[in-house]
This record gives sequence, C-alpha cells and structure tokens, in this order.
Amino acid sequence: MYAYVTADENLRLLGSVVRAWPKAEGSLFPGFTITVLALLGVGRAFQGRLGPGPKRAARQVAVIVLACAIVLVPLLGIRLPIVKITSVSRAMLVATIIVSVVLAWSREPRRAVASWLQSPVGFFTLGTLFAIAMSFGPVIHARGRMVAQPGIYAAFSDWVPGFDGIRVPARFAMIVTLCLSSTAAFAIRTSTGAAIAGTLILLESLAVPISVNANSTEYTQPHLAPLPDRVSIHDAEELYAYVSQLPDGAVLLELPLGEPAFDIRYMFYSTRHWKPLVNGYSGGMPEEYNTLNFSLQDALDRPDRAWQALLQSDATHVVVHEAFYEERRGRAIADWLRSRGAQELASFGGDHVFQIRHSN
Repeated sequence: MYAYVTADENLRLLGSVVRAWPKAEGSLFPGFTITVLALLGVGRAFQGRLGPGPKRAARQVAVIVLACAIVLVPLLGIRLPIVKITSVSRAMLVATIIVSVVLAWSREPRRAVASWLQSPVGFFTLGTLFAIAMSFGPVIHARGRMVAQPGIYAAFSDWVPGFDGIRVPARFAMIVTLCLSSTAAFAIRTSTGAAIAGTLILLESLAVPISVNANSTEYTQPHLAPLPDRVSIHDAEELYAYVSQLPDGAVLLELPLGEPAFDIRYMFYSTRHWKPLVNGYSGGMPEEYNTLNFSLQDALDRPDRAWQALLQSDATHVVVHEAFYEERRGRAIADWLRSRGAQELASFGGDHVFQIRHSN
C-alpha cells in the first residue's frame, strides 16, 4: 500500500520526499497531477446527481466516503489513539454495514451513488480500486508487515487462467495510472479544471530530472562505444529503408546485442521496418537470450560457439553497427561474419547488412 506514496528516487523534487516505503519495484507513486485531477473528476461527477436537498445528501455521501476510508486504517498500518483497527476484513465489514445503512435510510444518496456508478467516472474509479487491490498481490503487506491474507489477487491467481503467470502483481499499478488518467480527463472539461491541470503539469514537470533523450553509458558489456545523446526516427534512414525491403520471413538481429541501451534503440528503430527482431528488452530475460548474448560477446575468442548460437537464434539477417564498438572491434565482428560465409548484402557507412540464411 505504501508503494503508492513512494516516488522514484531519481525525481528531482519528489524523489527524496515521497519515500514512504522504498523497495525493489515498489515506487508506484502515480504523480500529483493525475491524482488531484482524478479526485476533482470524481467530485465533479457527483455534481448534479444529488437532487433536492443537496447539502443533506452531500453529508450522507461524505459519511459513505469516510466509512470506506476505514479500510485504509489497517491497510496502512495506522495506529489510532482510541480505536484499535488492525483487521482488514473487519474494517471492510464495518464499512459495508455503514454504507448499507446510509443507502437504505435515504433515497437521495442511493440515487446519487447509483447514477455515479453508471457514469464513466464511476467505471474508472472502480477500475482504479480494483487494480490497486490486485497490485497488492496474494498477501497484503504494510511496511513489511502482513495485514491481510489472502488478497483478492490470490483468488484470481488460483481460479482465473493467466493471472498466475504475472511475475509482478505490482504491475497492476499501470492500470491504476490508466484509470486515474481517464478519470482526470473529466476534471478538465471546464476552464477552471483546465487551468488547474495546466498549473499542476507545469509544476510537476520540474520534477523530471533528465530529458527523455538522455543516455547512460554505464554499460555492463566491454568494448562498446558511447551512443549518441539523442534518438531520432531519422537515424540511419537508408539502412532501415533497405531492411524494410527484405523478403517476407526475414528475421533481423543487430550487433552489438544484449546491452539494454542498444537493444532498446533497435526496438525503436524497428518501427521503420517492422521486421521480426531478435533483440529485445524486458524485466526478465530468457535463458536462450542470455546464452546468445554471452556467445556473441566472445565471437572473436570463441568464433565457432558464437556462430552456432547465431544460427540457433532463427535470425536470417544480421546488421553490424561498427560505430557502436570501440576501436576496430566492430570491423573485426563484420570480418568474422564474412569468414563464416555470411553474405554482405549492403553497407551504409559503418553499418553492414549480412544474410546468414535464406528467409522462410
């Protein structure tokens, strides 16, 4: 739960402030802008739905909101001075009883809540809450202490196909952000909301520490040259225009391989040719990709092993970027491919396109 009030430490303004419970893959803070705007969107959606006696109905709706907030007490591990609430299930039961009594007692909040739930804002709000609950995983913890078991995620993991294959339940936070952003959109439909949004976006943009195009050269592999500081769709236009004309069934592999800074760029450049690409990047790496990576790093020292790994990768064409290697290593890699019988189809400066087998 505290992950949602934990920002990435690299944020200039918030990274050292919003750090409730730092842990691996636990910086889920969605940002002030969409959170504030989403709350405004929820409030705005209630306007016009309270009917006659809006003040009275508003108070009753406030009671419902406060009742739901009771659940946060055990989830956040909050210790109250008078009342002790440590059980999530008990807190949910109390909240359910209070909400049921209020809705049963008065028609106005019942009508307002029903109308709100049928609106897009209601849908995205429920989606946000569901995704938050799922992101807690099978066992809910607060500051390292278990507060509830099992969580709703456990039921989906046990009974719904596919959910047990999600490696990190916290990735449901992406759905949280999506739903919050969708809800926030309803807050900027007025000039006041748009002004608030513009101000928040301007202020929060100051927290971004580096430009999108900035590049880290702290590579894990040796013999690699620093990449350019900026990426453009127009980089190597001739090369990727040629690759886009390769026969159907062509599978591309680009060298150097295995270093995220390079593989991510190849994925970006693939939007120029849309050929299947062996290179890739994710939070996990298949063992076969690891083997291919280390084999190709040793191509000049263990050429036979590297060639066999290359053939087993299903690639039909290889692009060697000489400029991405230090000194003359890129040229040596290209010569190694030639020595193995790879056919050089084209050359664009220091970029060489080889065919190592026919396309299927």
